[in-house]
Amino acid sequence: MRKRIIHLVPHTHYDAIWVFTKEDYFYINIDMILKAVIKLMEKSKEYKFLIEQTYLLEEIERRYPELFNKIKKYIKEERIEVADGEYLMADTMLPQEETLIREILIGKKYLKEKFNLNVEVMWQADSFGLNAQLPQIYRKCGYKYLAFRRGSPENKPSEFLWEGLDGTRILTH
Repeated sequence: MRKRIIHLVPHTHYDAIWVFTKEDYFYINIDMILKAVIKLMEKSKEYKFLIEQTYLLEEIERRYPELFNKIKKYIKEERIEVADGEYLMADTMLPQEETLIREILIGKKYLKEKFNLNVEVMWQADSFGLNAQLPQIYRKCGYKYLAFRRGSPENKPSEFLWEGLDGTRILTH
């Protein structure tokens, strides 16, 4: 029997505003989660983590420069992965396409300037719906893949090639 390796990569979903205040979410995501993640990374060279939005990184840089430098180090070592690349994870159903594109452009610019990263995975962990124009928008913004959470039937294969209104396709999970 062939030995298989399974990778479990934890992450936290950051809501800028939902139920709590912005400051409450900073406390939860930075003070309670990310600071603990960094301690785990310092103890275990195999521990990895995923961060999904650049706004959170920008706030960490502003508020906690020492923590930001550690995160920067782990991103360079590929122990922290950044998915999504948007400034904030946008609602993909209601805003105009230009709003979605600007979220991506602002986020990707920050990631390129601070970490020399070009994110290729669009990560919609908390999407309430997906606009039919997204394959075109995401591919033209440099994404090769899309992963989203809501709407997948239980115990069914969830990988597919999504074709947008203009015929653009993106590999989707």
